[in-house]
Amino acid sequence: AIFPAVGSVLSWLFLKERISIQRWIFLCLTLMGVFGLSYSSQLDIHNLFMGILGVLMCSLGWGSEAVILAKSLQEEEVKDEYILPIRQASSALFYGLILLPGLKGYSLLSIVIIDLRVWGWIGLASFFASVSYLCYYRAISIIGAAKAMALNVSYSAWALIFSVLLFQNTELLNPVTILCTLVVLICGILAATDFETLL
Repeated sequence: AIFPAVGSVLSWLFLKERISIQRWIFLCLTLMGVFGLSYSSQLDIHNLFMGILGVLMCSLGWGSEAVILAKSLQEEEVKDEYILPIRQASSALFYGLILLPGLKGYSLLSIVIIDLRVWGWIGLASFFASVSYLCYYRAISIIGAAKAMALNVSYSAWALIFSVLLFQNTELLNPVTILCTLVVLICGILAATDFETLL
């Protein structure tokens, strides 16, 4: 969830996106809200170094993805709806040819193939993931990488909201999760807001 901070620094360095102090403050508050939503006292840390390495790899990867996309989308002939299939296809190839064999994941494929209910869930998840990515890429194209990343990180708040609304999982609700959800949504929007234009 810290990738928007990394991506914002990269946007400032490579895209010369101006990031006001207010946006930095709201972005930091958003990230603290995400931390509050994902924190668990039951978390058992086995290898802190590998965890930090994973955080850095994800943050740098997702942050640089948005910056590269924003730079590519500055070209008039490049459209966000063209980039999405390229990204999804290259991701699928990487997973199918490198990651799954490396993790010996193909042994689970027979379980997935014979269960038609799984295909329905995979199709539904794929549909929503594609729509989500398309909206994210469109946001990068319209408002820029740093602002789009601040909004994108709100997925943690939406996950809690949908868990409660769709699955009636009210066990997740407590004062901390409600406060953190509000912080993530409100501060994420404010971090993506251009106050000069708004005022």
